[in-house]
Amino acid sequence: NIDGKGIAYLLNEEAKIIIHKNQKLLKKDDSVYPQIKSEQKDGFGEVNSSGITELVSYSTIDIAGWKIIIKLDRDSVFADIKKQVFQEVILYFVLLSIIIAFILFSLIKILSPLKTVEEGLSFFFKYLKGEEDTIKKLNITRSDEFGNMAKMIDIEMEAISNHLEEDRKLVNNVK
Repeated sequence: NIDGKGIAYLLNEEAKIIIHKNQKLLKKDDSVYPQIKSEQKDGFGEVNSSGITELVSYSTIDIAGWKIIIKLDRDSVFADIKKQVFQEVILYFVLLSIIIAFILFSLIKILSPLKTVEEGLSFFFKYLKGEEDTIKKLNITRSDEFGNMAKMIDIEMEAISNHLEEDRKLVNNVK
């Protein structure tokens, strides 16, 4: 008995059952093997036995010429396969969702300073046009490329602001 789904038994070289769980079948002709028999040492096929479709496999034992036969109920095998496929699809969907969420979170975290840089530069350009009175520093304190770039932009904006203030004072003094 194979996990309640099938059975294995042994045939001699004349296709008579020599080992079987059901003792009444011993020394009788097997009805399954002739349906899948081939010239090869091993074979596999579907057999309709008593209205039940079964998956049957055989393999030849070379020394004795005996055949080991394994019969499984097709419906129960496919039910197990379908169940496992369904579980794997759900698992892959959950894993894919977790991976996508992780990537999305990482991108948001990594790219968040871009919005701050954009707003800071927009404010700085308003300052240059005279629409604002003072500059607004970016104040990004990260130690990555965005942080280094923001520090350099803050330094340059401060320098430009100082030069513009000096120029304004000079123009006001000349008036």
